[in-house]
Amino acid sequence: MPTHIWLGDRDSFVPRAMGEYLQRAIPHVDLHWAHGKGHFNIEDWDAILAACALDIGKRRGG
Repeated sequence: MPTHIWLGDRDSFVPRAMGEYLQRAIPHVDLHWAHGKGHFNIEDWDAILAACALDIGKRRGG
């Protein structure tokens, strides 16, 4: 199952160490660091949705 995690390096809710832990713990995870962003990173929605759409297309054979 494709897994993407998007974390802002200025996130005050989810510490960087948790992102690094999840990167080690989840096989084949794509961890995306959003530089200068906090917890609610709406500026990167286009990239987030594009990554999801690409994975859905791969699963459907497209």
